[in-house]
Amino acid sequence: MRRRRALLALPALATALRPGMARAQGAARRWRLGSLHASPWTAAHHVAFREALDRLGFVEGRNITSDPEGHGLRPDAYAAHAVKLVQRGVDVIHVTGDAATEAARAATRQVPILALADDLVARGFAKGFARRKAT
Repeated sequence: MRRRRALLALPALATALRPGMARAQGAARRWRLGSLHASPWTAAHHVAFREALDRLGFVEGRNITSDPEGHGLRPDAYAAHAVKLVQRGVDVIHVTGDAATEAARAATRQVPILALADDLVARGFAKGFARRKAT
C-alpha cells in the first residue's frame, strides 16, 4: 500500500516541479525537495519514489536534491525541520501523515506541499479535489 501511495504521488510532484521547465532551463536548474517523514530514507516506498523520479528525469545530484535529513523524524521534530526547509528555499515539501502536513502548512503558505495522508479534505488540509468530467 505504501509503495502504491508513493507511486501515486509522482504525478503531483512532477506537476509541482514542472519537468518541462527543468528541461528548458537545462543543467542550471536544480530542484530542491524537502521531506517530513517518520519512516527512514531507506524504506521501500521512499526508494520506489526516488526511483520513479529518476525515471521521470529527476536525477539526484544532477537536477534534483532530496532531503535525507527529513526522514526518520519524530513527530515533535517536524515543525523545526519544516522551518529549516523553508529557510533553505526548497521548491516542494513532501510529507506523510497529518502531523507532518500540519507542520509544513504552519511553516509556509508559499512552498507547495505534496502530502500523503488518509483524508486531506476531512482534516481541513485541502478544500476539495478537482474532478474532471468523463468524456
